[in-house]
Amino acid sequence: MSIIKVSGLVKDYSVRKKESEQSKLLRWIRPATQQFRALQAIDFELEAGEFLGYIGPNGSGKSTTIKLLTGVLTPTEGTAQVLGFTPWKREKRFTRKIGVIFGNKSLLFWDLPVLDSLKLYKDIYNLDEKEFQDRLEEFDKIFQLSRLINRPVRKLSLGERMRSEIAAALIHNPPVLFLDEPTIGLDSLAKQEITIFLKKYQQREKTTVILTTHTISDIEALCERVIVLHLGKIIYDGSINNLKGKFEDRNIILSLKEKNGSILLKEFGENAVQLSDYQFEIKTTKSYVKKILGQLIGLNMDISDIKIIEPDLETIIKEIYRGKTNDFSGN
Repeated sequence: MSIIKVSGLVKDYSVRKKESEQSKLLRWIRPATQQFRALQAIDFELEAGEFLGYIGPNGSGKSTTIKLLTGVLTPTEGTAQVLGFTPWKREKRFTRKIGVIFGNKSLLFWDLPVLDSLKLYKDIYNLDEKEFQDRLEEFDKIFQLSRLINRPVRKLSLGERMRSEIAAALIHNPPVLFLDEPTIGLDSLAKQEITIFLKKYQQREKTTVILTTHTISDIEALCERVIVLHLGKIIYDGSINNLKGKFEDRNIILSLKEKNGSILLKEFGENAVQLSDYQFEIKTTKSYVKKILGQLIGLNMDISDIKIIEPDLETIIKEIYRGKTNDFSGN
């Protein structure tokens, strides 16, 4: 059963034109505007318990999608259902079933202790005292929340604040969680702690999660499925492994027992690079790997090790961000 269903979702914004032939007075009273399409008829579905990585370069429509699915924005066209609700109708029953974390916006009150904010959400979500205490105890085991909850939010480090933000978003145990850049600005240790917690929590509670991030390690650690956006369009929807498979580049690393690499350099020309006295790299593509291996056998070289290196996800995403999207017309 689909927990989230998006069909033909379009979002247009009116943006002010940089230049106009209007008079200065008229430009001030009624600025000339033009339409900008942030999302272009996107479609996808999410099953219960999926952890989706929703990625793309700045301006691709990631945050716009999250704001539509959480009811912050209303679409220009199209439909969306989250847990059977239309998000932009903003029904109370809907808002009580989702959790949202925006990395650049806070759920907590800046000058108050964290506990005061959590107690407010306890009342908003109608949690009884036992439920509330159980949740605090759970967060304390992983985040050491008890060290933080009596301190004003403004006195917390960024990592401490984000732990508290996650507690606020999950205090009511929502079946659907939206994470928009939750680890932005965090150091590597804080990112790792939050990533470990989210993975354990999602697996135990079977929460349906959509994560937007530029941190590729977060995607690899948490998600099996990714959607890649480019200029408001979905250009890929599938597994990380299939995404890697769409890129042909391969590197073959050879370790030799003797210093006779000159044969390799002569055989493969500019595609061969000497890394050390005994180690060489041959740049090729997936289609030619077998052919290259056959050539190596024919050279009768004393090879101690061969490794075939596929592109990592970070490299692939960088290529996509540079606009190399021709191979992504289908899933």
